[in-house]
Amino acid sequence: MSRPALGCTRYGKTWIFYRTTEMGRACEIRAIDVSEAGNPVEYIVTGFNMGTLELAINTNTLMEDNQLLMLATRGAIGYADPAYSRYTNEPGYLLMAVMP
Repeated sequence: MSRPALGCTRYGKTWIFYRTTEMGRACEIRAIDVSEAGNPVEYIVTGFNMGTLELAINTNTLMEDNQLLMLATRGAIGYADPAYSRYTNEPGYLLMAVMP
């Protein structure tokens, strides 16, 4: 499991974002709305394999625009493979999603 990233919106919502390879949740980036005490609501933000990388969230965009903006990259997937080059061309994406 990645270290969770926390963020708030100007509408009073508090979010926890994470990804994990456990519990059948591999290749998913998830968000939990923890705004209401005792009533967390979990969402799948997207299906994307980030390997073992941590999430990078722009919390300013979340606070100001109620939009999740994050860097999505496959990073070092396969780094243990002997044929893996130290500096491979890896695509990077900006994920933007309007939060409920």
